[in-house]
Amino acid sequence: MTITGIEFLKEAFFKTPETIGDIVSASTSYFEGQRPLNPKEQSVKYIKNIGISIGIGLVIILIGRVTNPIWFSIWLAIPIIIAILISNSSTKFKGVCNYIGTNGFAEYSFLNSPENIITSNEISFDNVTDLLKGSTVRKETLTMKGLITSFVVK
Repeated sequence: MTITGIEFLKEAFFKTPETIGDIVSASTSYFEGQRPLNPKEQSVKYIKNIGISIGIGLVIILIGRVTNPIWFSIWLAIPIIIAILISNSSTKFKGVCNYIGTNGFAEYSFLNSPENIITSNEISFDNVTDLLKGSTVRKETLTMKGLITSFVVK
């Protein structure tokens, strides 16, 4: 496969678009040889993150001189819950490929395996009728702070 005359590894891109013409630019978060974590590696990651979160919770308890059992439980539980959520997200095997071609653009993403494509978007420039740009403006006046105005420009 070529991008404007430069060869690149097809293995790094888990799916190639068909309707966007010659590829001008491409990027991927997947690299050849990447693999999902095995259960042992996942367990080590969870244990490490939970251990760090317990340490953070204990530091908060010691610095804050927490003696109330309810607050003690809260300051231990919240960092552990955050660590579990972060570990759950970081142990998933996922990847994204983006392409820009002469006739359109495309994006693909997978979860658990490059063959398991969960998002597949190919947009041809011929099918685009309008380009919308959204903006959010934050204003501060004498009477109002944080006024948010959203608008769409066509």
